Amino acid sequence: MGRNTQFLNQALVTVVADGSIDTDHMSGDSVRVIPNAEGSAMEAGFDSTVTSFSTDQSGTFEQDFKLTSPSLDKYQSLWQQQKTGAARLFNAMVYTGAAQSIRLEGCSIQNIGQTATGGKTFSAQTVVLNVQKIIFN
Repeated sequence: MGRNTQFLNQALVTVVADGSIDTDHMSGDSVRVIPNAEGSAMEAGFDSTVTSFSTDQSGTFEQDFKLTSPSLDKYQSLWQQQKTGAARLFNAMVYTGAAQSIRLEGCSIQNIGQTATGGKTFSAQTVVLNVQKIIFN
């Protein structure tokens, strides 16, 4: 299914990572896919210009969770596995509010995020994944 160009529907936003749906995201743009490299670069000489294309498809993926999210247990378990020698890569799928699907292959946890608590309103816990390959469908 391609991108819906007529409207956005926040109810369509879904993240499936390591086989289960992530839940209890913060409000706003709490799901972000960030490619690492630019798509192309130009080198201008005095008599010609050359364009080079990047083949790097890696990037990062960020999610802002409520501190009460059960998905944090999954990521904390994966984080702990990385720290104890049981590390493994996993895949994720992101479905946007415009019905676009984005496949994230070869994910690992870059940062489990900080926990801040005690105020009138709670803060987000941001989980950041390193992604070997981002595939925009």
